[in-house]
Amino acid sequence: LGPLRDVSINIRTHSYFFTSPHVDPLTDGPSVFVLGLRSAAVLTFSPKLEHFEAASHHRHLDASRFRSGEAVERESWSDYDLDVLVKKRSLAGFTGEAWYLWNHGLRNGFEVDLPGESSPSRLDFWGDFQNVVKRSPERISLVFSFGDA
Repeated sequence: LGPLRDVSINIRTHSYFFTSPHVDPLTDGPSVFVLGLRSAAVLTFSPKLEHFEAASHHRHLDASRFRSGEAVERESWSDYDLDVLVKKRSLAGFTGEAWYLWNHGLRNGFEVDLPGESSPSRLDFWGDFQNVVKRSPERISLVFSFGDA
């Protein structure tokens, strides 16, 4: 790793953790680490369509497989997405193609009534609905970005 270039603190409340799919600023550096605190979350990597269309070995990426709105909460942003469960008090890191060819973000999650709870709970899924995790009311994440060595 090179020098630390940026540290961001994100605080999300009311189990609302949504972050639009994005690539961090190139000036932040090519190595990113996210330390998740107070709640688990699912970090979803979604391909940047324009880069994959240009790459001959990915020419079969179908733009119709990309979604928006409520469909994202049922099926994710695309059929090509990769979900990463970031447990409470854990660290996720990404670099290389994961950093510059893939967007990353957090979906809205979905609400369900769980037995024994007075109000609906917000859940995330990773991969499919067989794999779910309940969100805590608050999430804090520390994002560390490092330059080249």
